[in-house]
Amino acid sequence: MALAQIYLKGGDGIAADMTEARRWLEHVVTQIPLPRAYHELGILHFGGLGVPRDVKLGIKYFRKAALKGFNKSTYAVGLIYTDRREIKGRARSGRILLRSSLGFRELSIRMRLFAIVRILVSFAI
Repeated sequence: MALAQIYLKGGDGIAADMTEARRWLEHVVTQIPLPRAYHELGILHFGGLGVPRDVKLGIKYFRKAALKGFNKSTYAVGLIYTDRREIKGRARSGRILLRSSLGFRELSIRMRLFAIVRILVSFAI
C-alpha cells in the first residue's frame, strides 16, 4: 500500500503515476482487501485518473470500502447518489448515507457542511 501511495502523490524521487498506482492498488486488494485501497481505486476509476473514466466501477470500489467501514467512502457514495447526474433514482439512499456520515471524525467541518447542503438540495430537486 505504501508504494501505491507514493505513486498516487509522488515522493521519494518518484513522480506521481496514476497507472502504476492503480496497478499496485489492484495488487493490494487481491492480497489483502484493505478498505483504503478500494477507496483509492474508486477515486481513480470515478475520476478517470490513469484509467478510462468508469463511474460504475468507481462506485463499486467506493461501496466495497464503505462496507468494510471506510467512512470517507460512505460519504463519497452519498455524494454521488445525491448528485443525480451520475446515478438516477438513488437520492434517498444518498441522503441516508450522507446523514450517517455526519458523525464521522475523519470528515472535516467543510465536508460535513457540504453534506448538509447536499441533503437539503436533494429534497428540493
